[in-house]
Order: sequence, then C-alpha cells, then structure tokens
Amino acid sequence: MKLAQTKIMEFLQHINFMVFRKKKQPSSISSWNVHGLGDKIDDPFFLNNIKSDINILLETWKGECEEFKVKGFNLISKCRKKKKGSRRYISSTHFENDFIMLDHELSTLSNRGKILVIGDLNSRTGELPDYIKNDSLQINNFDGSDLLPPDYAIDIENKRINQDKVLNTHGKNLLDLCLSSGLRIVNGSTVDYALVSESLWSSVQYFKTNDFTYLSDHAKIDLFLKCSINENTEFKLDNNKWKSINTYKWTEQSKNLVINALSTDYIREEIISLEILDINKTQDGVDEAVEKLTDILQNISEIACKKFFGSNKKKKEKRQPWSDNVIYETKREINSIGNKIKNNPINNHLKQKYFSCKNLKRW
Repeated sequence: MKLAQTKIMEFLQHINFMVFRKKKQPSSISSWNVHGLGDKIDDPFFLNNIKSDINILLETWKGECEEFKVKGFNLISKCRKKKKGSRRYISSTHFENDFIMLDHELSTLSNRGKILVIGDLNSRTGELPDYIKNDSLQINNFDGSDLLPPDYAIDIENKRINQDKVLNTHGKNLLDLCLSSGLRIVNGSTVDYALVSESLWSSVQYFKTNDFTYLSDHAKIDLFLKCSINENTEFKLDNNKWKSINTYKWTEQSKNLVINALSTDYIREEIISLEILDINKTQDGVDEAVEKLTDILQNISEIACKKFFGSNKKKKEKRQPWSDNVIYETKREINSIGNKIKNNPINNHLKQKYFSCKNLKRW
C-alpha cells in the first residue's frame, strides 16, 4: 500500500488494498493482514474495524479488485505479481531480498521527506536496539581525518520495552534496516510493525495494537500522527501515464540483429550521449544515467529480440458455483504448511496452524 509517479507504482506493489477518507485530513493510519478478504466485506464487525483515515489491508487474496467499496472512502488496489510457477498473487514481504530492496528505496526517498513504513514484516526483533549504541562523532578524531559526512546525525538512544523476547532472521534484517536508514520501531510485540524516521517521533501521537479477532490471525495496528496536510476531495491515479514493462526473448537471429542495431546512427548517438554525459554524484544523477542506459538497451531489444506485450487479461479459474476464494486459498495454505512441516517436523507452531486450517476446511 510515493512521490513520483513511478515511485507510487513501486509502493503499491507491496499492498493489496488501501482505502482512505475522501474529505478528511489523514491523521490515523492502520495496517491489517486480513488473511483473505473473502466475504468479510459484508461483515459489519469488519467494516467497523477499518475506520482509520488510511487503512492498508494485506493478503486479501483478491488480486487487483475494484468491486470492493466502502462508503466514504477511496480505494487503491494493487498486488505484487506472482512468481513463475507459483499459484496465486502475493503481497506479503517474505522474499529473501525484500529488506535489501526496501533499503534501496529508503535511501532514494530519505532526502525528500520523513518516512513511515507500516505492515506485516514477519519479524521478531527481541530486545536488541534499533539504533547505534554509544554513537559519537569522536571517530572523526581518529588519524586526524573526518570519516563521517558533515551532515551525520548521532543516533538517539531510545530503548524499546519489548514483551516479545524472541529474535528471528527477519528480525535481524529489520534491525539492520533501522540502523542503516535511521528508522525507529514504534511497536514491539507483534510481527506487524510501524517504523518512522527518527525526526518523525515528535509527530507520533499514539500507537495501538488491537486485540485478535475471528477475522484474522494477525492483529490490526493503528498509528496516529499529528499532521498538517492540504485537504483533497479526490485522489486519482492516471493509469495511462504508467509505463508498461515489456519482455524480450533472445532468438537465433538476435546476435546478428544486435550487431546491426549497434551500427545504426541513432543507437550510436545514444551511446555517445551517455558516454559524454556529466553524471552528478547524487541519487538523481545516477537515476538519470540508469534511465538513459535502460532506454538504449530497450531500443536494441526492440530491434534484435522477440517482443512480448504485457497483458491485463486474467485467466478465468474454473470453480464450483457454491465456492469462493476462501476455500481455495485455505486448501493451498494447508498444502504450503504441510510442505514446511516436512522440512521442520518439530515446529509446533506450524503443526498447530496446519490442524487449525484443516478444521476450518472441514467445517
């Protein structure tokens, strides 16, 4: 569930739904892994739980769904496309390189404002600090040279009181992310987190981890901020401005076609233009150079490779008229947990979740 149009697109790839009020200044933000939306949209108790100004719903298992409507709210629906060979769309942050990708995004956006990261990070951070302990500028006195940049800010030691004492691999990665990006953990008891820039601490009014309900195996988290935001009655994304990504396949003729493409005047001019480009040693300068290189490679691929156009068509899945997404997703989850138990047969948490899903399916 950013600033430039492309950044908005990248940001939305990590969420399923984001609903937000049309005419009220945002001050409260909630995130909830709903563990399958199903027919919960017709449940009054569920609707009563999404009353924040911005509501981020994760793992809805609905894909890009536009029929979900909540009175008084606008809706943005986006999902991360499934990997080749997987059987559904996913939006949870369980990929190995997710924290690396997020760190790159944060470094790009950090100079544009304060940052809030909220959602299911599948992390348990124990009691380890999310700041650099005993941070100091004294290292600049070592060997008479300045090792730190002039704008370096010393970390403020603000110890968390965490009820969860367990530390897992994702938790270590999350703490490393906090150390490198300057983000601080607001909560400290669940796998769902809210992280804010250290400079944003003074704007955090309140944080709440809600009670568990029958609606999900995750608790909803709420964050309340002191905001000064211009009121907008409508928020629209122009899909026509989003650049579609085409894929290319190397063929037997591609080698000769690449040689021919490199001999054309306009490709040679583009390459020379990139070579003589005075690249600023900033994020914007690197982005400009990468964009020019990408355009060159894409123009060569247009000539030399077989092109595949992205399609928005979705394959219609054959299902029984009495069934819905929840049944199919429950079955898939049972199979997934069963495979995990084979690799880790002594994990009682997986066993408990497996039999819980089996009972739900039987019911």
